[in-house]
Amino acid sequence: MYPNNSPYPPQNQPDNQPSQGGYPPQSPGYSESGFSGSDNSGQFSTPQGNYTQPYYPPQQSGYTPQNQSAPYPYQQSAPGFQSNYSPLPPASTSLSSGSRVPVPPPRAKRYDKLPLPIRIVDWFKKNWWAPVIGIFILVIAGDIVYQMAYPVDALPPGVSIDGIKASQSSRAEIIEKLNSEYSKVPVEIYFGSSTSAYKVSPAKEVGIIVDNNDRLKNTGYPLWLRLIPTSLWWAANLSKIDGPIYKYDKSTLDKYTLKELGADCKIQPKNASLKLEDNQFVVVKAVSGGTCNATNFAAEVQKARIGNNGKITVRSDIEEVTADISDDKAKALADKLNNILSHEFTIKAGDNVTKVPGNTIKGWLVFTAIVPKEGEKGESSLKAEVEKDRLNRYLQSNVASRVEKKPGVTTITTKDFTLISQVNGASGVLIDIDATIASVDKILAGEGSEIIVSTKNVGPEVRYNRSYSPNDTGLKALIEHFSNDNPGQIGIVFREDRKGSIPISVNDKLQLPSLGFEGLYLAYLALAGIEDKSLQPTDKVSGNSSISDCITESITEQNKDCINGLLSKIGYDAANAKLKSIGLTDTVLTGEGSKTTAHDMSLFIQKLTSNQLGLKQRAGSIESAMRNNKYRDGMIRVGGGAYSAVGVSDSGYVEQVILNNKTRFTVAYISDNKDPKQAQKLISAINKLITEKNNKR
Repeated sequence: MYPNNSPYPPQNQPDNQPSQGGYPPQSPGYSESGFSGSDNSGQFSTPQGNYTQPYYPPQQSGYTPQNQSAPYPYQQSAPGFQSNYSPLPPASTSLSSGSRVPVPPPRAKRYDKLPLPIRIVDWFKKNWWAPVIGIFILVIAGDIVYQMAYPVDALPPGVSIDGIKASQSSRAEIIEKLNSEYSKVPVEIYFGSSTSAYKVSPAKEVGIIVDNNDRLKNTGYPLWLRLIPTSLWWAANLSKIDGPIYKYDKSTLDKYTLKELGADCKIQPKNASLKLEDNQFVVVKAVSGGTCNATNFAAEVQKARIGNNGKITVRSDIEEVTADISDDKAKALADKLNNILSHEFTIKAGDNVTKVPGNTIKGWLVFTAIVPKEGEKGESSLKAEVEKDRLNRYLQSNVASRVEKKPGVTTITTKDFTLISQVNGASGVLIDIDATIASVDKILAGEGSEIIVSTKNVGPEVRYNRSYSPNDTGLKALIEHFSNDNPGQIGIVFREDRKGSIPISVNDKLQLPSLGFEGLYLAYLALAGIEDKSLQPTDKVSGNSSISDCITESITEQNKDCINGLLSKIGYDAANAKLKSIGLTDTVLTGEGSKTTAHDMSLFIQKLTSNQLGLKQRAGSIESAMRNNKYRDGMIRVGGGAYSAVGVSDSGYVEQVILNNKTRFTVAYISDNKDPKQAQKLISAINKLITEKNNKR
């Protein structure tokens, strides 16, 4: 193959002719002035000489040369050179047989253009501003896209409302959070000139509400602002946030006033006392009391605003009554005790003597106001007393092991009222806490320097293995033993709803606080008042709660506001007289100090379920409320369709349950032991015995 890509060598042209001046090799006869003509020999004459026509291979009949107009390398001439030469003959020229078509030489490299990467770099050097503008446009476009994608209801970054950062939170979320925080703002209530708050309660309980819906209506990130580049970062400066909008719930305020101030708005003074801070007794200031004006108090609440200290202050006028224990009396006792208990004391337990710091003794003390009753002589005073449990915990941890001997256990086995066996345990020695406290009292009076741990002999612990017959005797034994074997005072009445049944009771006349159970009695009295037209069901008795509302809530929720409201509406004297007329002779309704007995509880339920209370149509609403009682931790947990009314407090537990187990029976339970599980244990034992009794029939 020859350099001209032809199998035939070019005529009159040497092989491998070197290039001249960087241009393709030139054949003889080539001239810058062009061609001068031709003759029959196929040679063109030029001023420089003759040019030999290249050899063309034979062509077949009908052959049409390809790319006749395509330029040959010879036409890529040096600058300034022009040529009219065409290496191919015109299309009209007839080639004789055996003539050859000219074949161009190899395409020459071009040196007039730089490589593409270099040209790109050169372009950017000349047009440096183009990438800067491009990057700027991309950044702006990306920023707008990001702003458009920002949550629709979210507040822009940097927005802070009352100390709460709202960035990327929706308006609804911020409103909910603000409402929650404002509902917890402490409300300090003062009466008269007192410098100590009578009560501190959350704003929600007092009926003070801050509405955050309207104040945030102009706060947001609108669509038009999102189209402005970088607006996300300064949109917070355009947000308009109004101040808090206060609203007041009169119903909640009325309930709060009745609960905390009472129907007569009498404020009991609070005596000065002491508390321990950094191992020193300091004064808890006295708070004056007196008679307030509920209307004036409500008006002051409705003017209240949050102060710079983040609290709401309410101050109402009062006919002031000073406390019996003044700050000065409390300060004098504090100085005395801080001085006496500033060093160590010895504590003697048997033959062992150790030291106890005065600061430890301070931790055992509580303070009680000693106020003479009306007509008695003497001055009011603040007294320091040793709290038994605190001292006992210290002695058990540090002293008891040296002086105590734990007693044994006596096991007694019974069947109903019959003793089956008894195994006696050994006696023991325990710390006499009362005698030990007496020696501490001497130190507090400044009359002693040693605590003597006293002991006493005690009998063995008694444990019972009880079993009962499934009959009336077994039930009676169960109820009596339960009252004796369990802690606290307990009154019980069991009543079976069958002909010839006799109630079984123990301590049935034990009078204890009713703890909200009186709501059942008051519901009956309210229904009776509605039937005799002395009361209207729509009458308001507690805020916006009507008599009809409170009849239910007094039973289902033991709602104290409703209970007190019904009692005030009916009247104390009228309520107590009506209860005595139906046989509840040991029940006294006095508000917070109301009391009742298991006998009266059982009698009331017996008359209610047998329609003996004189109610014409509404007795069923009381039983319906008992079925919907929300307190479910006592005897009602036994199941079996049980329903009840309860009274619950830290000072005791009261419950009346109605249960169906083939026959219906009721159990009244009242105790100064607050544990509802104790009542649950009783009803489970009774129900088990009733089941065995019914299965034998």
